[in-house]
Amino acid sequence: MTEWYRDPETVRVLYGLTVSNGIVKKLSSGVAESSVAGTIGVLVTPSLYPLDQFTLARDVQPGFNSLIDSVSRSHEFLTSALENVLETDSFTRRLFEIYKKTRQDNQQTCSLGIHRCDYMLDWRGDDGGMGLRQIEINTVACSIQGFAPGLKSFHEYVSSRYAENETFNVPQNLCLEATVDAFAIAWNEFKNEEAAILFVVEEETFNMYDQLAIEVDLWKRYSIKCLRRTLSQVHGEARLGPGRQLILLDIVCAVVYFRAGYSPSDYPTDKEWEARLLIESSTASLSPSAAYQLMGTKKVQQCLASPGALEQFVSDPKLVKKMRSTFAGQYALDKTPEGDRAVELALQDPDRFVLKPQREGGGNNYYGNDVRVKMEEIRDTPEREAYILMDRVHPPPQMGLILRPHPRVLELEREPVISELGIYGTYVRRGEKVVLNTAAGHCLRTKPVAVNEGGIGVGASYLDSPSLVATEDFIRKIKHSIIM
Repeated sequence: MTEWYRDPETVRVLYGLTVSNGIVKKLSSGVAESSVAGTIGVLVTPSLYPLDQFTLARDVQPGFNSLIDSVSRSHEFLTSALENVLETDSFTRRLFEIYKKTRQDNQQTCSLGIHRCDYMLDWRGDDGGMGLRQIEINTVACSIQGFAPGLKSFHEYVSSRYAENETFNVPQNLCLEATVDAFAIAWNEFKNEEAAILFVVEEETFNMYDQLAIEVDLWKRYSIKCLRRTLSQVHGEARLGPGRQLILLDIVCAVVYFRAGYSPSDYPTDKEWEARLLIESSTASLSPSAAYQLMGTKKVQQCLASPGALEQFVSDPKLVKKMRSTFAGQYALDKTPEGDRAVELALQDPDRFVLKPQREGGGNNYYGNDVRVKMEEIRDTPEREAYILMDRVHPPPQMGLILRPHPRVLELEREPVISELGIYGTYVRRGEKVVLNTAAGHCLRTKPVAVNEGGIGVGASYLDSPSLVATEDFIRKIKHSIIM
């Protein structure tokens, strides 16, 4: 790579490019939502990614969409998987109680899924080979689709003006359009042209501009209006109509999109839980329902990785084999001989594992010596059953050029990075009829090698695009990249 990126004028242009393409977030707490935005960090040029692994992740996504829906409908499986978690995890228990109260009289017009499966490459060197490993299945608040058009424009500009001697093979990414299409399909099934889509949001929404892109596209392409409310506001403004319609003030809501509600902090009082129960009791299509959200817990995913579990829900043996090939090793920490062995393994070799609680949103997992410290704390308590242990994945590093805009200083640094691929999936079912089931675009989040946690929202990762190459070229180029 040439030294064009060291020019201060180039850095200024790149910063302006992120702003003009809407790659922004709310700047700081305590100011109005209409405040001036700050930019989100980006990789200036796309990162390499092996084509065959990208294709595998995309091809199995419809299978995972169906799996999510099937598991969410299996009361027996959810109850068995979460039985021990519910004893010590009060947040999951309250969500499960809402699920139990509403499941037998489910009024939702459609089952609506906006999902994302996240993967990392696992590379054990030339002798160990490389495979795709699923890090998690996300069923709630799947985000950053709104940045896809701006990121495409950003990378096209950079490649044409500054990196004209480099070739990038960036795949088409219609994740924003596909997400909006899924909402529109579910909204249309409600059969009320005056109905709105409700976004349930946090009190402080730093990622509001990503959400706004979805809201704007819903209006531009489908003339669907959207509302934004916190759970607290829903409690004060919403009611059920005579046909169990969700009515916010005087507006009927056909669809509810949870961009909050996945963290205990979103439910500071009983009012927020009452609002969630009200929504779950309505005829609105929910993304996600309580059942879908429970399916996305780490414990359920660990159970699905157990021998024979996947086959309960997926009948195609070839698809089962492909889906299972992406699973990393996952271990229960139940009070059983197998759970005791998993605890001892983690204490003996904590660098081999990641310790995960039943939480979403980033910043919750334990790595390295923190695994040992936390395991020592919980090993002899019932709390350990609310965690799962997963084999740590080893992604191959490559050199990346990161634009880190700060309020007063712009940083452009070249350093070793690793990437996490997300494949979106959209799913709509009405009754027993599957109306939509598709892979729905992708995202790539890249971070410095030394950073354990990921996530754009928590500032641990940066927006990126994959440049697809053959696996042998990928390995050759990343080796050359790191050496250089």
